[in-house]
Order: sequence, then structure tokens, then C-alpha cells
Amino acid sequence: MKIAVHNLLSCGGCDPVFFLEESPEFFRKAEVIFWNKVKDETLKVFRKIPDQGIEIGFLCGAVKSPEHEEVVRLFRRKCRTVVAVGACALWGGIPGLLWIRKEGPRPLSSLVVPDLSIPGCPPEGSTWTVYLQGLLSGRPPGPSEEPVCQECPRDRHPFRLSDFKRFPETEPESRGCYLSLGVFCAGAVTQKGCGARCLRAGYPCLGCYGPPAGLTARGERLLSAMVSALVPQKATEALKNWRDPAGSLYRFDLATHPLVRKGKCGRSD
Repeated sequence: MKIAVHNLLSCGGCDPVFFLEESPEFFRKAEVIFWNKVKDETLKVFRKIPDQGIEIGFLCGAVKSPEHEEVVRLFRRKCRTVVAVGACALWGGIPGLLWIRKEGPRPLSSLVVPDLSIPGCPPEGSTWTVYLQGLLSGRPPGPSEEPVCQECPRDRHPFRLSDFKRFPETEPESRGCYLSLGVFCAGAVTQKGCGARCLRAGYPCLGCYGPPAGLTARGERLLSAMVSALVPQKATEALKNWRDPAGSLYRFDLATHPLVRKGKCGRSD
């Protein structure tokens, strides 16, 4: 089975994880014939590969340059199955926050339709294993319908807020739900599958696994949950002092927001 791997605009952390994790059954059958990180190969080499001559092409990172666009279209033409890997490829990821200045990248779906999407920043090893096994069996999984909250060990209870806080401005000994502490935690609007690794390490969920199946406008839903918990007398001041709205609500998917697609997102100064 011939596979190709390419990293576009990203931190470069997704594809190494792919090769570090234990997937012996997959790699016994796989032959990596193109990976731009480990071989001194140019696109000239890739262009010579016959159309549909590669079984699976893994694309990591977002699309920013004309060369990125060419790579994505080449993968779609040369590979029978195109897999988008990681938050940058799926939704623009952290580089997508550049849209605040009207100069961000785009997800792969703006150019081609991937056959499979593997979430994460980067995907957890267990996620890689599940999706690779699914590729081999012909039954790859889709997004989970359940949120990260189902995997979170922290205590949940009803709450009211007087202000918003940034991590780690909360009480370090507290084991309560981060939302109840006034911290924007995306666990309620992010699909489970990561094992709540950040939350178990004492850090709020940032949302890198994307929304659960069927959930739309997840940034707005998270904002609604937080604002509705504010004490009315404190709401105006809390919203006024709120720092980093884009990073709180759209850390990984700002590039897919409707205002970005319509060209209405960005600073005017």
C-alpha cells in the first residue's frame, strides 16, 4: 500500500506523531513514497506519479500559499483516498487566528473534499490507531456525538459568575468545572476522543478535536453558556474586561467562521 504525507502551514507536529505511534498492522502494509519532511524531494517528483497511483495521502496543515494549493490539488488527483490530519487541515487551526488581521489561511475543504478527517492538535496516539484501523477495514469512524465533558474528571455543578478569568487565574487547588470558575473551557462544545488529556493535566479544554457530530456555531454556544451564567449586575463589566475573545471561542476554527468566509472579519485599523 503506497502512501504519501505532506505538511502545509502548521507547527509541524501532526505527521511526526503519525510515525511515532504504534500502528504495526498499518505499517506492515504501508510504503511511504513521499514525505516532504524527510526526503529532499520536490513537487517535480510528485507530479510524475500516475493519477490515482497512491492509495492514501495524508495532508497536515492549512492552505496559505499558491504552492500549498498546488499540493492539495495534486494529492486529490494522485491519491485514491485523501485524509485531512489535525486542526489546521480541518479548520485552519491556530494559524487561522491570523484572520483577525484579514490574512489567515484556509482549511483543506476550501479546495477539495477530503475522504476522511482526523481531528486533534495533534491527534492523540489512540485516535491515530482507531482511524488507521478504520482505513484498513474500510469502516473509518466519524465525529463522536458526545463532548469531552464525558471524559473530564473535574466536578460539575450549577454555577453563577461575576466575571471571566484567564487560566491560570483560578484557584489551583480547585477541582471544579472550569466554566464554573469563569474560565472558557471548550469541553462542552468539543467532541470526545482525546481522553480529556488537557483537563487531566490541569488545563482547560481548548477545543482542538472540533465540534461533536451535528453541533454548529460552537463558539456562539459556548459564549451563550458563559454569558447566561453572569450575574446581571456584573455582566457589563465582565464583558468589557474580557480578554482574547477570538482565542477563547474560535482558537482552532476561526478560519471557518461565516464572517471570515464573507470577508467581514478583521481589524479596521
